[in-house]
Amino acid sequence: MLSVPFSISDSHSGLSEMSGVVCLEGDDVVVEIQIKFIGLFKRPSQTFRFDMTDLEEVRHTRRFWGDTLTLRTWPMERVADIPGSSDGALALKVKRADRPALDALLDRLELWLT
Repeated sequence: MLSVPFSISDSHSGLSEMSGVVCLEGDDVVVEIQIKFIGLFKRPSQTFRFDMTDLEEVRHTRRFWGDTLTLRTWPMERVADIPGSSDGALALKVKRADRPALDALLDRLELWLT
């Protein structure tokens, strides 16, 4: 199973840090997130899953220091419960060191979407 670590910025007005992994299991996209409040208190990790048929758009933005993977779903409620999502989209920040894993994940998604 191929997994890509990520972080989500702008969570809870900067009072918390969110990090996790995204992976593909069969025809499902699995997102596991852990939230750390004020850098001290960790909540148990949460796992969210939705079918790849719900993906409306997969956008990859490559930057020098890291990349952003945006997953947009239809219907929007597929990602509504995931912390950090808005308007049916989930923007995941991926470090440059994890770019090879991200590229492999994008290849699998591209094969499935075409």
